[in-house]
Amino acid sequence: MYICGLLMHAKKYRPSILTGAMLDTFLEKGWFRMGQSVFTTHYIRFHQSFHPVVWLRYDLQSGIGELAGAKLKKMAPRFSVDFAPWRLTLEQEELFGLYRSYSGLHMSPSLHDILLDQQAGNIFDTWQVTLREGDRLAGLGIVDLGARSAAGISNIYHPDFRKYSPGKLLMMLKIRYCVQQGYHWFYPGYAVPGYRRFDYKIEVVPSFTEYFHAPHQTWLPYEPQAGLPNYLSSVELKLGGLLLKLRSAGFPCRMVYYPAFDLNLSDEFLPAVLNQPVFLLLRYEEEAGFCTVALYAPEKEGFSIINCHPLYRNGWVFEGSALICYDVLEMVEGTDAIFSDDEILITMGA
Repeated sequence: MYICGLLMHAKKYRPSILTGAMLDTFLEKGWFRMGQSVFTTHYIRFHQSFHPVVWLRYDLQSGIGELAGAKLKKMAPRFSVDFAPWRLTLEQEELFGLYRSYSGLHMSPSLHDILLDQQAGNIFDTWQVTLREGDRLAGLGIVDLGARSAAGISNIYHPDFRKYSPGKLLMMLKIRYCVQQGYHWFYPGYAVPGYRRFDYKIEVVPSFTEYFHAPHQTWLPYEPQAGLPNYLSSVELKLGGLLLKLRSAGFPCRMVYYPAFDLNLSDEFLPAVLNQPVFLLLRYEEEAGFCTVALYAPEKEGFSIINCHPLYRNGWVFEGSALICYDVLEMVEGTDAIFSDDEILITMGA
């Protein structure tokens, strides 16, 4: 989806129904489940830092089933395994609470919130895989099934069993099950380049992994030597180059980071909120809060100039050497025109 000619980097949609074919289409376009909605984003912010997001999928038609079976022979003997349609239980919520406390991750307060999002029904075809040692629930994996694709939504486990790598075990069980059911693709969510916590999604089956190339909206094979693309670094580099040219021409400007870029993921209706995590501030009227910004669009390999005004004024502050805009900015004027850096210089009269 585009606004002012730019790809929207954070978007959420709540369908009233969701068929298997519809889920396939969303997954193929880089969307994923969020409660009873689907969403997409190319950036996230945690630990007060901005990070790029790269969506992943596994090819299930190229021999991955044999690899999964071989790994499972080494990993699974001590547990009994069961696949069934998902049904939320108190036992699952208790396991989630233990895992949430152990993991240290910022997570929703309950499994109910993650999967049902305060809704009464479930529009997804959701299944569960359970690991048990005797009567004790050791691990739980959640997977959504489409027509030709499946999405791995969550893996949780009891901390007492962590030495058996239950998270990877649940992943391999899902993969094998989907291969046996004739699915073509398995989508495990996203990875974050440079952030090790998400690397297991790549390491589990690297030779069968593809990543979503957001600028060109296509899937490419993952190559371990090249790693995953860092879209944020690419955008920062382009904006930094433009910043240097503008300053050299005597035009004051500054790079700004913008935490509100993902407000489109909330359920609150908002107008055309600026949805890029970093921009160049070209002009700013302090009293009214109006500003002109330059954005870099990797998908079009050029810059766009947008006028914005604040929906909410929360301030602009320096955090270290970085300028952070905490205002919520609405894009009020812009065109589909894409400029080179030299054209930006001419447009701004620098």
